[in-house]
Amino acid sequence: MKLPRIIGDDWINSGPLTSADFSGHAVLVYFWSYTCAASRRSLPYLKKWWERYSDKGLVIIGIHTPEFSFGKSKANVRKTVRELGIEWPIVLDNDLINWHDFKNEERPCRYLADQKGNLIYKSTDGNGFADTEQVIQGLVAASSPDLKLPRLVNHKHKHKKSCILPTPNLCIGNEQGAIINEEGYRLGEVYDYAKPDKIPEDCLALEGSWHTTEEYVESARAGAGLLLNFKGTEVNFIAQPIKTPASVKIFLNGKPLPRKFRGADLGLGGELMIKKPTLYNLARNKSPLKGNLEIVVQSGKLRAYAFSFYGCA
Repeated sequence: MKLPRIIGDDWINSGPLTSADFSGHAVLVYFWSYTCAASRRSLPYLKKWWERYSDKGLVIIGIHTPEFSFGKSKANVRKTVRELGIEWPIVLDNDLINWHDFKNEERPCRYLADQKGNLIYKSTDGNGFADTEQVIQGLVAASSPDLKLPRLVNHKHKHKKSCILPTPNLCIGNEQGAIINEEGYRLGEVYDYAKPDKIPEDCLALEGSWHTTEEYVESARAGAGLLLNFKGTEVNFIAQPIKTPASVKIFLNGKPLPRKFRGADLGLGGELMIKKPTLYNLARNKSPLKGNLEIVVQSGKLRAYAFSFYGCA
């Protein structure tokens, strides 16, 4: 299969690129979204490849395929790309044209094309980084046989006893998500949800006043809570503030989240400030956490889109 033509008017870190710009180059195409935790975990490897091989004939193209409507904003993506330190060209694929042309099915996903434009490699495996780099080295060496290449980094993750199968991603809006509240989604109105007596494993519930929509739920006043029964070594939360920053507190099994479990985005007092539409790291630990997690709005209003989890240290 030939490398499909990459289509897009909105580019970051470069002007629009065409097939002519790739001619004679090895090309790594990377489907991702800045709200996807797995995409973010892959970025250190892409940065290393960019550093090692971009001057040796490798072109990297990031195709940003948004998970949520706010991810279609070029301003939002541009700001996050800058914050994440991404230097390679990024094209916005808001209508998923490139996604469908590649017949892609998940993010993150990596494709490699040779200097003649033939797609020769695909990987969605989070453990496939060493294999990807080996293919990259083969491609750049084909153009410059005498090129001295760096030693491959051992990227393979070996699952240990501490690794588990975590809670699946939980979307919160009505279209792709589910809540266990008996009242169900009350689309188009602000509804005061009662806290369920029990939340089954890997399930989500609302408490307090929420306005529910197909894509997200929006808090109506302070005290609104998101409740989930989860397991995993990491919990991430995709949220957006409404007009002004929103402050939330995190509780685990009815108590404030202990300092040793606090995620990267929590403040010194354990609070989380929702200041922009993005992914927030709530909790993390080298061994699995499990139980009931509560996210309670203290001030401001927010839109909550999804939770994602990880099962390895």
